[in-house]
Amino acid sequence: MEEAGVEGALGRRLGRIHDPRGGSTAMFMLHAHETKEKFAEADSRGVREWFPLGVAGTAGCAASLDKLERALHTKHVHQHTLLLLREALPSIASEAEAEELAAAGRAPGTATAPEPKGARKRG
Repeated sequence: MEEAGVEGALGRRLGRIHDPRGGSTAMFMLHAHETKEKFAEADSRGVREWFPLGVAGTAGCAASLDKLERALHTKHVHQHTLLLLREALPSIASEAEAEELAAAGRAPGTATAPEPKGARKRG
């Protein structure tokens, strides 16, 4: 929330990034539920931009990842985060689907079809 104005559910751990100068950072997925226009570091962060990845393995996904790579700073942590994201993308897609279904109150693997017009529930 502080750095990007995003609230959500913490997802899987992508990995740990070791800084060449010392220290390390654990990287996790965040399933964004809400974004705020005003947040602590909004003035110092510049424009927030989203890169929808679509379906893993498709040309659209590859194009979004390439666009993200061009937009990133050359900092070690940013480049390594992108590498972790690329490696984990198939499992991230499955996790994101489960997260969306849970947020909608449905279990993964279930489908809901609209009831036909005029249908009545029997009790």
